[in-house]
Amino acid sequence: MTHVRRAFVFGPAAVWLAGFALSCILVLAGCGLHAAGPQECIVFGRDIGEDIYPLWAVGFFLPAVLVWAAIGSLAWELANFLLRQLR
Repeated sequence: MTHVRRAFVFGPAAVWLAGFALSCILVLAGCGLHAAGPQECIVFGRDIGEDIYPLWAVGFFLPAVLVWAAIGSLAWELANFLLRQLR
């Protein structure tokens, strides 16, 4: 069962890291990625600005989401612990 848990934790994290790393490499290559929206990014003759922008946005906002998820999980576990102690 621990392998399944690891897959649920590290699988999405690996996808997030790959997408965010790709968007960071493209920024270093000269593509503009900003919170204002997708911009033109020509790679091998194709504009991938609209394709890469969601990967960058997920990578940019995910740390904040993870912080709130951790806070919510801690609050949930604290509430469960307190309810078990009252019984």
